Amino acid sequence: AQDRLLNVLQKGGMDFEAFYFAASHPTLGIFVTETWRDRILHLDSELKIISVFDQSGRRGGQLSKVCGLSIRDNTLVVTNFDSHRIHVFELPDPIK
Repeated sequence: AQDRLLNVLQKGGMDFEAFYFAASHPTLGIFVTETWRDRILHLDSELKIISVFDQSGRRGGQLSKVCGLSIRDNTLVVTNFDSHRIHVFELPDPIK
């Protein structure tokens, strides 16, 4: 697979620990979890950070040990281990 590798994101001075789950959208990019820091990073196709969602907590819309991601159309489904919740977030409309 090495000859088909398109890009690699390495820590090198960036503020993240470890990624556990990822989901990609054909036009919006890649969403990855930092499970132990209760946040989701939104990356572009070049693996540059677009935004970070880091609302930690146990209430609706807050993250607590994200243990799964899925994308369908323009919704991001996020499962939380600690709060025993499934969150559904609306993603922005892709720019055409």
